[in-house]
Amino acid sequence: MSKKRIITILLAAVFALAGYFLFNWYRGSSAAWKYIPSNAVVVISSEHLQDSSYTATEAGLDLKRLPFLDIASDNLSLLNLISPDAAKLHRFLKGKAISYSFHPRTNTEWGVILYIPLGEAAESAWLKSPTQTNVRVLHHNFQDQKITDVSDHKSHPLFSYMIKDHFLVVSYYRDLIEDVVRTSSLNIESFQLRFRFSKIPDSEYGTSLYLKTEAWKSVVPHASETSTLGEFVKNFPGFQDYHIDRTDKKNALTLSSTGSATPGYYLSSWIGTNPGSPFAGHKHISQQTSFFYRLSLSDQATFKKQFLKWHKNNKSEAWARMNYHIGKETNLFLDNLGSELILCQLEENNSINDGKILLAHYANYDKLRPTLQKLARLSAKELNVSSDRFQGYDIYSMDIPEMPDGLFGAMFKGFPKTYITYIAPYIVMSNNAQVLQNYIVDYENQLTWKQSPEFDSVLIDAQSTAQLSMIVNLRKAQSRSSTSSTKSYSDLTAKMETVLIQCRYDGGDVYPSITLTPKKRQTPAKVLNRTFLNIDIEWPVIYDAGLAALQNPIDGSSEVLLTDINY
Repeated sequence: MSKKRIITILLAAVFALAGYFLFNWYRGSSAAWKYIPSNAVVVISSEHLQDSSYTATEAGLDLKRLPFLDIASDNLSLLNLISPDAAKLHRFLKGKAISYSFHPRTNTEWGVILYIPLGEAAESAWLKSPTQTNVRVLHHNFQDQKITDVSDHKSHPLFSYMIKDHFLVVSYYRDLIEDVVRTSSLNIESFQLRFRFSKIPDSEYGTSLYLKTEAWKSVVPHASETSTLGEFVKNFPGFQDYHIDRTDKKNALTLSSTGSATPGYYLSSWIGTNPGSPFAGHKHISQQTSFFYRLSLSDQATFKKQFLKWHKNNKSEAWARMNYHIGKETNLFLDNLGSELILCQLEENNSINDGKILLAHYANYDKLRPTLQKLARLSAKELNVSSDRFQGYDIYSMDIPEMPDGLFGAMFKGFPKTYITYIAPYIVMSNNAQVLQNYIVDYENQLTWKQSPEFDSVLIDAQSTAQLSMIVNLRKAQSRSSTSSTKSYSDLTAKMETVLIQCRYDGGDVYPSITLTPKKRQTPAKVLNRTFLNIDIEWPVIYDAGLAALQNPIDGSSEVLLTDINY
């Protein structure tokens, strides 16, 4: 082959490759951005919400029951009011990338608009005359656009729709359809969701979700501005995108992001370009943890420089009180701090609400110990209550409201009084004396994540080195959300063990991700244990004829079996 021909072939390949990427970039997102009104808070593009089955993971998680996706899927049912022919509707929707935009109506209600692509003219002909006999169909014009209004026989409005540029646009709310007409004529470029995400080539995904971070408050319990979770999500970008692959993965399901601009929350200034580090403190996390938050950076020197710079400008009443009691000795709390902070919210019970454990990596406890004793003594309002011992551990009672907030900022609020001990390499702080004692008992009896098959290997691989991480134990978290007015997701809590939410900072961009891990199948050992309980065993004589509590703290099991000889 001649040299000239080889060069020609190479050039053709380069141009073809460049054309492919140019086409993908120009094509952009499959969502119907041109028609979506600018007050949209959530936008979804999906090929599968109309499918009869849309599952993932070995647990068969129904993706149509996930937050936001459930609302979009439910709105598809209004098409049944246009035609009673289910087979016809199935053929009409099959394989189409349908868009959904969410618009706030009240604090608890969304208005949703559907944008369904139309093929040839014959496909849309039947839409002009709905065949349902139990509805009334009227029409009105808005800015020269014909809009169809469907109501029941008592003239109660059901929904409205129109055909616009090869799209069927449908909503329960007539005014939202009119907003679509205005938007398509004005072509508003300042719409932030559209500006940030409309050029993302998302056709390779089965489902794409675009939202403003404020949208999470309507579906996630305890995501208010002042809650720990509410503070944590401030580290995430104000505009987020999540994508689900087309393939049905049998293991964990991950919703990944293409990245957004770094938010202006104070923890962002600590992180900068400092990479995260794998987690190694599993033996320090109690199995009673329901919410786990972690900040970790690999370059401790860089972190310390950024942290001290922030702390110098941060003013708080708690830090002022610490300075009042011990003066310059407060610097010992800053100078010996490592680059890892962990906050655990514990499972609630009848006696303890909102129990928290804060683990701060400290290198030199012997140097800090006299300062802790002094601060506890000087801050105490009563005599002989500043320090104690429990199972060989020093416990210091700090009568300084929101002391962790004064040290580490608003993310670590909720400590009206602080109880402190040291379990190497962490200073352990709690907002409740009993919670701290329970934590020590769990640590000593190995009732920790290190002994838990669900948590013993979380955050240890190379892909889990995001600077910010949150793990939700769905079963234990239900104790916190039982009184919440937000929606419950039974399919999620029944089939998933944990939700892992991470935020990876890389230069000027932030890449959030959400991973859903299914519950593990029963192992033969668990089946054997069930068999063992059914056989005859020799019972000890229980003189008070009460209940026997059986527990096995050696292997870290957290279950307690209360039984007697008859049951």
